[in-house]
Amino acid sequence: MFIDIDDIKESVLSRSYSKTFNDFPVLEEMVNAGECDFISPIDIKLNVKRNINVIEVTGNIETKARIQCGRCVEKYETFIGPAFSLTFVPEEGEDPDGLLDDEIELSTDDMQVVNFSGGMIELKDSVQEQLILAFPVKPLCRESCKGLCSNCGANLNDMKCDCENEYINPQFAALKNLKIDK
Repeated sequence: MFIDIDDIKESVLSRSYSKTFNDFPVLEEMVNAGECDFISPIDIKLNVKRNINVIEVTGNIETKARIQCGRCVEKYETFIGPAFSLTFVPEEGEDPDGLLDDEIELSTDDMQVVNFSGGMIELKDSVQEQLILAFPVKPLCRESCKGLCSNCGANLNDMKCDCENEYINPQFAALKNLKIDK
């Protein structure tokens, strides 16, 4: 997924792509490691505009993935659809017109700055990064997931186990069997 700088004229350049996880090395590693399965294509929509030598790319990524719940370890399907905004600036020495010599004040939105060199911008790594960042940190199949029994390992969403569910604060667990003679 390359954008030719010369293709970006006065107006916004729009591009759409439909890719598979195999097109992205880190996503392929995640699938091979069993961390997730992509069950739909990775659809990417981009709008690219140029401001002197600074290239602004906004867009969104949409896909469905099957991942494992962090509580009950069951696999479930989830929609992943991050919107993103990236700013590409020429690497030092790549500004032949000297248009970026003046100081530029960056806003919070501009902090995702990516350097590029030459007349082409490669988007594969940036898109892959945005998709990975959109994965849930602690995936849950549903908010009310009860998880697994800490004694027998039963999925508490499917059944009620017969284990004693006496809560013992882990800080005091060592004192559980302490006997004090009078």
